[in-house]
Amino acid sequence: MCCRYPHGRLTVVGLLRLALAAVLLGSAAAKLAAGERGRRALASYGLHGRAAGGAWAGTIALEALLGIAVAAGLPGAAEAAAVLLGLFTLLLVVAIVRGRAGEPCGCFGSRSRIGWGAAVRSASLALAFAALPFLPDTSLSTEAWLGAGLGVALVGLYLTLEQLQVPLDARRAFEENFPLRGGPQAA
Repeated sequence: MCCRYPHGRLTVVGLLRLALAAVLLGSAAAKLAAGERGRRALASYGLHGRAAGGAWAGTIALEALLGIAVAAGLPGAAEAAAVLLGLFTLLLVVAIVRGRAGEPCGCFGSRSRIGWGAAVRSASLALAFAALPFLPDTSLSTEAWLGAGLGVALVGLYLTLEQLQVPLDARRAFEENFPLRGGPQAA
């Protein structure tokens, strides 16, 4: 049969593993797409020139390789990803303590900023990767899968909107044209 999941029935752990792998692969792709701006973002951590270029390329390669390894279910891949994201969390917290909040972090391309939100996101991902090997590998009913899919879609939408950081002018224009408050509108 064409296009079947190669490991039999897709389980909750299998879905979570694929979703977390997609985060790593997406992060690597965003860094690669950011190019020079992504490399310059590493100045927020004190890396410049060749050191920044090496760290940028190494991070992209490591995230991509770990993403593939996690998706394939290779032993130790989730744990390695947890360690990497734990390191990223530590680097973000150190940068915040040093007064670099608001500077580019290069986490998901060039638009990401150093801040507590980025540190919490990184720590949450590290915990998710660390928990992955310990989760029970069970199958769900169709209804449960639909609920899980809705949850994943909502989290993905939230993360996407957070990364887009809709400019304030566009947000104001939207609110003026589509007010969320009830009541008659002035013509």
